[in-house]
Amino acid sequence: MMKNEVKKTYGWSRTTSDTSDIFYVESKEDIMKVIKLAKTESKKISNIGSGKSYGDNFLNDEVSISFANFNKVLNYDKKNKKVTVEPGVTIDDLLRITVNDGLMFPVLPGIRYASVGGCLSNNVHGKNVYKNNYFGNHVESLKVILSNESVLFCDRSINSDLFFSIISGLGLIGFICEITLNLEEIETYFVDQHQIKNKGINNLIHDYTKHINKCDFSLALIDNGSIFRKKQGYKLTYSNYSEKISKLNLDQHELKPFMFGIIPKIFVPFILKLPFMKYLMFQFMGFWSSGKIGYFKEMTVSLSDYNFQFDHTIPKYNYFFKKGLIEYHCMVPKALFEEFYKKTITKMKKEKLKTVFTAIKYYQNSGENFLLSFEPEEDSLGLSIHFDNKHKKKIDTFVDQLNELILEYNGKVYFAKNININNDQLQMMYPGYSKFVDMKKKYDSEDLLTSNLYKRIFLEKSKFYGQY
Repeated sequence: MMKNEVKKTYGWSRTTSDTSDIFYVESKEDIMKVIKLAKTESKKISNIGSGKSYGDNFLNDEVSISFANFNKVLNYDKKNKKVTVEPGVTIDDLLRITVNDGLMFPVLPGIRYASVGGCLSNNVHGKNVYKNNYFGNHVESLKVILSNESVLFCDRSINSDLFFSIISGLGLIGFICEITLNLEEIETYFVDQHQIKNKGINNLIHDYTKHINKCDFSLALIDNGSIFRKKQGYKLTYSNYSEKISKLNLDQHELKPFMFGIIPKIFVPFILKLPFMKYLMFQFMGFWSSGKIGYFKEMTVSLSDYNFQFDHTIPKYNYFFKKGLIEYHCMVPKALFEEFYKKTITKMKKEKLKTVFTAIKYYQNSGENFLLSFEPEEDSLGLSIHFDNKHKKKIDTFVDQLNELILEYNGKVYFAKNININNDQLQMMYPGYSKFVDMKKKYDSEDLLTSNLYKRIFLEKSKFYGQY
């Protein structure tokens, strides 16, 4: 039976929140009921997957649909390597269903409890984005309930304009009710990790470029927060499916009860309120990013241990900061990245900001026309910088400057993280914007689907400015 409650909800990074009437749907019929109710009360609806988008993607001050209980596996076809699911199924659910059969969905975001519907709506990527592209590349087909209560099937040949606007469409076009995914075969669930540590952004770009075509997964971290941050120490980790261990089970998958193997995770939010703990956290993250601690040349681990390392090492990371954590995630073409990065760090220093940590990742074009997808036209490097939201005014000033710099270097900002751009910047960063607006008018002519992000950036409602 569908339940509902009026509830205050936060984005995952806990920087912004809103209160809405949330309906926990369990079926297509439940979705239809909420649509009718919202229309009767002249209210608009936002979609909530598992609530793992960082900012205000799914927040709303009217009505929300939660898909957390709409989470059945409808069909698992091992022979043809396909699985059909409802949108509330999570990445964790998929892994538990498929890995023992030597199958896996090809794209793993860094948060295991992200829902399939949410991943699809943001067209997320993982540490293997340069090899396996984006979530949408591996979606076979969808069934979508529109705001006029019709149900449409779509794929790359039938209702293809709907297909390419729903994937990366931020939950603003329709209500996804069924998703068929293509799986890939794997021979092991373990990876052989390799690490390189050095100093200087130029050396990092050189090392990354040298290894990107030889690895299955990769991510670089660089120290911009510790007392040694001026040295720009970095650690590049790249991995391949293991040649040493051939095991098809979820070893090292369960969440560990202790932070760093010592501190019970339930105490983490309280311990961080103690004097000097924030300072120590900045130092730890900086040392870890530069390889001063936690460095190894080679190591074989479960893919879960590698891909979900924050879940494993630093649980409740989003609770570390009283006013939340801002992660600003952007990309620019690889050929321009070094200059862009240096200017970014200079502007950050001018505002006297330090990052909790800084990550860099390689990207390529998906080869498909997903309208609002965070992907480049050419090989690019992504920059992810994390701040304590305590310094919001400084961050706002820095972000305004950073957005202009991103545009100057032909880049874009990622919707799934904290994003603060205006409508003009949106149109310049995302060439598919005009087509997306057309698809919104075609498939949601009543403009029933919404979110605070949509109101803030697309509709430019001043009430929501700065709430990212």
